[in-house]
Amino acid sequence: MAFSLSLAADRPCPTGFPALLRQHRKRDGRSQMNLALDMGISPRHLGFLEKGRARPSADMVARIADALALAPAERNAMLLAAGFAPTIAPAAAAATAAEAASLALAAFETAVAIAGAGGAAAAVDIAARFLAANGIAHFMTGTLRRGPHGWEVTRDADGRPAIGWLRHNEVNGYRNHDYLIRATAAASAGFFWSDIPPGLLSPLQRRILDEAQDFQIADGFVMPVQMGDGSVRALSAWAGPIDTDLATRTAVTLVATALLDRLARLGTPALPVNDPVRLAAADRDMLAFFAAGYSIDGIGQRLALAEAEVERRLRSIAATMGCASPAMAACRATALKLI
Repeated sequence: MAFSLSLAADRPCPTGFPALLRQHRKRDGRSQMNLALDMGISPRHLGFLEKGRARPSADMVARIADALALAPAERNAMLLAAGFAPTIAPAAAAATAAEAASLALAAFETAVAIAGAGGAAAAVDIAARFLAANGIAHFMTGTLRRGPHGWEVTRDADGRPAIGWLRHNEVNGYRNHDYLIRATAAASAGFFWSDIPPGLLSPLQRRILDEAQDFQIADGFVMPVQMGDGSVRALSAWAGPIDTDLATRTAVTLVATALLDRLARLGTPALPVNDPVRLAAADRDMLAFFAAGYSIDGIGQRLALAEAEVERRLRSIAATMGCASPAMAACRATALKLI
């Protein structure tokens, strides 16, 4: 995204903003180059802002504050220094701080519980409850290794994968065009899909992310851990609309890291490299009956299940497929040859 520069001769920047920007950037240990790349702007533009040769817009101040993960009070101070009104009232800032503290405590307690889990399934269940409560319904863990034809993905057996979306990628041959795989391999910190500057994506890659919305996926989170042998352990998650503020990032990063560490220590079993995504056999059978036109009662009789259990499992399958209803899940599963 291009941004126009406003030189000091035309619109001088308030003197406090450049100093605050430099102070926060240095406190964060970031170079101008790194911060500019993370924001998707040119280092030259950032340099002009730090020297007071360009005046930031309110949107630019917000982007800087997000990139530097500034607290509400610090964000307000930056806005004031740039000549704009604060966006967060003191009372709201206090409430935000209290909510952030509560979320941080919940994440810490979850991480402790994961560390004490007796098995991979238990660790995944603990993480899944926390992530779902914070807008992340689906995730998987695994390992990336560079192979002769690109990055090979070995998925852990446990997880809550978005089966419909993964199968869609497989059917359309998107794996070798998936920017997220390369971004995961190169990253050293957790990131949301929405953090990726659009300019880094090809038209096809942008289309892939756009198609995710058909599966009720609006954003995602990736937590990579670079290993000493050149491989990358990672958690990849899918979400609907989600708050990507500092508190959420910190909490999700802590829980994801704790899960990856625990699974590594437990030696969780892995699926074959680039294993195709499939529904569980029982789920596939139930959805096949539903797609064939059987009633809830008829499915229950064939599978020896109560109607309430059939309805619950169909809703669960639809959620796993990233669909709003069992009917949509049946249509999508048929199109993707899952049933």
